[in-house]
Amino acid sequence: MAGILQNTVFGKKNYKNKIEYNLYFKTKSNAATYSINFPKYTKTVGKIIYVKIVGMVSNHVYYNGLHTDNQTFDLSYNNINEEIGYYISTKEFYTNFIDLNNKSITYINFSIIITTWDSSQQLLNNDITTTIYGGFHNNSTLAGYDFNNNANFTKDLLPPDNVGNIKIKSLGLSKTKIYDVTEILADYQNLGYLSIGNATDVFDFTVPISHPKLNRLDLDFITQKIPDLTFKNCPSLKNLIAVYPRIFNIFIENCPVLESISNWGNKDISDINRIGNSKFKGLAISPNTFTPKIKDKIIDYCISDEVLNGTLYIGTTFNAPTNTEGLTTLRSRGWTIQ
Repeated sequence: MAGILQNTVFGKKNYKNKIEYNLYFKTKSNAATYSINFPKYTKTVGKIIYVKIVGMVSNHVYYNGLHTDNQTFDLSYNNINEEIGYYISTKEFYTNFIDLNNKSITYINFSIIITTWDSSQQLLNNDITTTIYGGFHNNSTLAGYDFNNNANFTKDLLPPDNVGNIKIKSLGLSKTKIYDVTEILADYQNLGYLSIGNATDVFDFTVPISHPKLNRLDLDFITQKIPDLTFKNCPSLKNLIAVYPRIFNIFIENCPVLESISNWGNKDISDINRIGNSKFKGLAISPNTFTPKIKDKIIDYCISDEVLNGTLYIGTTFNAPTNTEGLTTLRSRGWTIQ
């Protein structure tokens, strides 16, 4: 196949038209039409950019023409479910950001892309198994990547922390094959947001979660039992979002700004222990197996924080707390209690 590609539309140069093409991504989309949107590119303006959409097996040219911000391609010829390559005639493709959500992307080459907006690349809901970084991509103003729901995405496909002008601040890794929370946090010391979790791998939470800049952690669809989830020395951590995990005990130590825990659907949670004074103002931890004593302790935490207009969902109809005076105090401060 390599020899064929060199002599067809995939060749390094089309000498007749004086055009050089660079493969940007591949897709296995089987839709009859394929639409993508590139927000207005900046420095590439003034250059004429050509695009080719070519079948990786058939060499069929699905599209050959000028690039526009909004493009829709006819893929009805793809009755063999072949992988399709997207080629552009520039090595310096500038765009505000990339939104390739749910486009059946299998391969993406960032090395020729320069983004000019400090935001996550929207690459969720694909099947990315090959990534290339570096090159012109090192000039990007880029804060992060969203690879959520790329089921075959592994740690070796992640970018190095030094790609782009900005250290990576955001990673979406839920429903991927990446399961080592501690290793990810150690590799990306400027990370402010991390979503991670899947229903098949075993995650290790025996080591306390500690990070200098982590602001929000989402634990998604982790089905294993987590006896103890410990946060220690996280000076920036404000939000823990946990979707149907089986967490039994949460320990918080020296996390002074932690204010919100959303632990929906976790009936197993039985205790929250806090050393030092964070500032709880949003706790959604119902349903649960809290005893009235534990609920009273959580209410005392909220009272001591002196926060106004908070929310406390701990379940007050089953195993009701006895600290009714504390609940009255919180309501007087504008709290919503359920």
